[in-house]
Amino acid sequence: MNYPNLKEEKALFKKGFKYIAGIDEVGRGPLAGPVVVGIVVFDKQKLKRWLKFNIKDSKKLSSAKRIKIKQIIKEEAIKVKTSLVSEKIIDKINIRQATLLAMKKCYQKLSTKVEFLLIDGKDTIKT
Repeated sequence: MNYPNLKEEKALFKKGFKYIAGIDEVGRGPLAGPVVVGIVVFDKQKLKRWLKFNIKDSKKLSSAKRIKIKQIIKEEAIKVKTSLVSEKIIDKINIRQATLLAMKKCYQKLSTKVEFLLIDGKDTIKT
């Protein structure tokens, strides 16, 4: 398993990219409820602050770390957007397709130009 280490981001920044976004989902595991996707865009300097949290599994974060991370996102992210696809849509198109749809919808909400999109997992989306 790969944990956040900024290796990919550093290589992209070195190539000249300035606006790199990360996108991830929650809700694929439960049998009921929506799938929710979030996208965050940080600049190069502020992204480095994430390393000190050593996040390997967000579900295992302490309440104090979760509050601190929420504060950093609120104060320092260039852009944050979320998108939701309902369980009714999931039932019609399946969870994987619903996740990809939520990712695409989330990405399309950004007004900031994103030059590179990092997606957790093996999927890609057509923007």
